Amino acid sequence: MRKKSIAVLLSILLGTIPVQAAEWGEGLGPERPYPNVKSVDLNETMGYMMFFPRDKMPAEHYCDVLEMYYPREDVARGKGKINLFDEEGQLYSADIEDTDAVTIRPLEVFELDALHWGSGTCVSVHLPVSLDLDGKYYVGVDEGILTAADGKVSSPAIGLTEDGGYAWEPILEGPYGVGGLCYREGTDADTASADGSSTDTASTDASSETEGAEAASTGDASTTAEAGTDTGELVEEGEVTTSPKAGDTVSFDITLGGDAVTAVLFCENGSVKFPALEYKQSGRVIGQVMDSHLIWGVIFLNTDGDILDVVYMNV
Repeated sequence: MRKKSIAVLLSILLGTIPVQAAEWGEGLGPERPYPNVKSVDLNETMGYMMFFPRDKMPAEHYCDVLEMYYPREDVARGKGKINLFDEEGQLYSADIEDTDAVTIRPLEVFELDALHWGSGTCVSVHLPVSLDLDGKYYVGVDEGILTAADGKVSSPAIGLTEDGGYAWEPILEGPYGVGGLCYREGTDADTASADGSSTDTASTDASSETEGAEAASTGDASTTAEAGTDTGELVEEGEVTTSPKAGDTVSFDITLGGDAVTAVLFCENGSVKFPALEYKQSGRVIGQVMDSHLIWGVIFLNTDGDILDVVYMNV
């Protein structure tokens, strides 16, 4: 799950920020969500929309979902597919009628605040493998995957533009982040550290991101095994699954750079095992799934041990 304004969300949950219904500004609404755009007839068109990740603009340090935001609330499923491509070809295809792969929900208050909208709908495409940092991607959307106004209007196709480019090119970039996250069924492989060294697995049951950060800053981030001296092949076998269970494996890439010099893995319920909690160089990590209810993530720290970013990968 992509991290969304965690501080704001926690403040809402803890009651420090009152939850209020989002409101449209004067003269604005689903037909005209921003002052600098023209008003449209929502009985004739789907109206305005926004992408996440934004077209040709960097996303966060981790992304496993493609989202389309509409300021209107009457968005319903049509027919067709949403396709993800990289430079080598098609990576993934999601049918709009597949309710596991594609979800439709009202926007939450903190999302509406970020968009400066008073109402809206989010269409989310859940990817089986998270986007790679600095990867080049394209999205193609069939005409009519969504309808509105009681089926009187349908969404247009999204694809190649007149100049030969794509209308939606997600970008995940930056000096640090997490990419290529996926779960594979029933793979009983040895886990490996980010530098490619094989190790025994050790439980990572940090109870909170704060404890994990403190352990990293003091050099005591290890209920871990010592890294082995023999470099081993990373074994990743089995079908990719979006519903991991005990006995499956999880793998992902850690990229460190810029102010991020350390990555600390945390798991709040013992649902995953990793070879180490702390990593100080980029590389591939493979772990073991212990429970189907996963609550884990990665904390990025600077040289002073301060938290730069917290990326949750809950399932």
